[in-house]
Amino acid sequence: MGILTQNQLKSIEKHIMKNGREIEKEKWNYIFNNGNKEAILYELL
Repeated sequence: MGILTQNQLKSIEKHIMKNGREIEKEKWNYIFNNGNKEAILYELL
């Protein structure tokens, strides 16, 4: 597996934001968009 391009990452993000559960969206935001971990915990509860 190689390194993902910016276009691939944007495509993945678009798919997750359209089709993902809230927990997946918050995990994406935490890892790639400087989101906060409290948002992830909120979705778990």
